[in-house]
Amino acid sequence: MISKNRLKVIRLLRDRKRREASGKFLVEGIRAVEEAAASDWVIESVLYLSGFRDEEKSALPKAPALLTSLLERGALLYEVSQAELSQISDVVTSQGIVAVVQQRRATEEEILRRRSAMPVLVACDAIREPGNVGAIIRAADWFGAQGVVLGKGTVELFNPKVVRSTVGSLFHLPIVEKIDLLQFLSKLRTEGYVIAAADQRGEISLGESRFTGPVALVLGNEAWGVSSEILSEADLRIAIPRFGRAESLNVTAAASVFLWHLAIQFRQ
Repeated sequence: MISKNRLKVIRLLRDRKRREASGKFLVEGIRAVEEAAASDWVIESVLYLSGFRDEEKSALPKAPALLTSLLERGALLYEVSQAELSQISDVVTSQGIVAVVQQRRATEEEILRRRSAMPVLVACDAIREPGNVGAIIRAADWFGAQGVVLGKGTVELFNPKVVRSTVGSLFHLPIVEKIDLLQFLSKLRTEGYVIAAADQRGEISLGESRFTGPVALVLGNEAWGVSSEILSEADLRIAIPRFGRAESLNVTAAASVFLWHLAIQFRQ
């Protein structure tokens, strides 16, 4: 059973200022909580619906085993009612489990030290939609990118919608945030990175681009794309060729196309 005071404290983690002050965030959904449990991130507590632990009653076969593993890791477990969980949950139809996890941020040095079969850093320039940032992190994880950089003006990493959209991928690769992209990209250039900006008006078609060394792929804001300041500093401005009549691609679709192309190149 959970106390009203503790429930209130956890509920306040839906607010950004409270997350930043406490250094904690919420992870919702069985898959995301599984990924957190499989990582070395610190899980403080877990709220789960009544019946979640019961193998016969649970609609999710892996649920009881997940709770056991979380308990073994030292997490505090609280069985709660639907009304109590709804105070915490950020979705209409909850899967019945929410974890409170301690925040962790990678450093610039950590992200540069990490080695990957695809030496590509994905940089987000003022991307505001949480679902887009989460999906980009998931795509970067899927294609094996080196890490993700969230520039200033990009939505907060631990926003519940960002966390949910990563479906656990934020536990798999280093992510740095609140970065001055102009300064960081300049640093990357000295480290041998090619700065490639995604730009539908770019002078090079994606199919014509060839890379033999590390790449910083810059993705821009949903409305206006990569900022003019960063475009002017980029080594390449690359466009995805259009064969139909759509005005533009969603930034998450563009990210996946770019990352697939780069993954193929670096694995040939």
